[in-house]
Amino acid sequence: MTNGVRFKTYCDFDPSTKRGWTLVARVNGTGNDFTAVSNAWADDSVFNQESAWELGAKTSMKNHGWFLMKNNVIKVCFDGPYKDCALFSHNLGMRLHELFSQEYGVIVEQHWKFDELLKSVGKSCDTSRIQKEWCGINLANICHPEDMNPNLNPTNHIVRIGCIGALSKTCTPGDYALGLGVTSCYDGYGCDRIGPRTASMHWSCPPNYGAFDQTGFIYIN
Repeated sequence: MTNGVRFKTYCDFDPSTKRGWTLVARVNGTGNDFTAVSNAWADDSVFNQESAWELGAKTSMKNHGWFLMKNNVIKVCFDGPYKDCALFSHNLGMRLHELFSQEYGVIVEQHWKFDELLKSVGKSCDTSRIQKEWCGINLANICHPEDMNPNLNPTNHIVRIGCIGALSKTCTPGDYALGLGVTSCYDGYGCDRIGPRTASMHWSCPPNYGAFDQTGFIYIN
């Protein structure tokens, strides 16, 4: 029970870090519940919460923990509940709906680089041509990421959780993408055409791009 609201979900304890994790969302990679412009990032909606504790489920889910529990760290497991996981420590002590609606251009404690995040989530590609990159939480319009609200539509170059990169040294990195709620110019709906049909878990590494045909899990601590 949190703030007088009772909800059922999955919790895990990592003895190596002595951290407890609460599952707040499940992301079907090819679905569009958590696209870059989805309202689910910044609102207090729930969906499929009756399956919140089912680790084998493939459908997207968001439970009450998203907007009830203050947290400092987000853990994303990109392939199931335990596999290919990466930490994003924002240290803001905020509920997720507040973070995604109020905080823009959050650079996390891990200071991820595209290559590092690729390895962490079990992926690889040729990143030698990346000239400029941005990694973190709730980034948009990368010329001034700390000022642009990703919840405004239209905007461009959105990164809810993950990284994007550019082939040129500009502030329009529409080429490389990796993460949740991430867009690129290669997906047909990204770049200057951002819409609700981009896959929730998108990747782009020219000349290849697509959706993660797997289910990701979002935990908080």
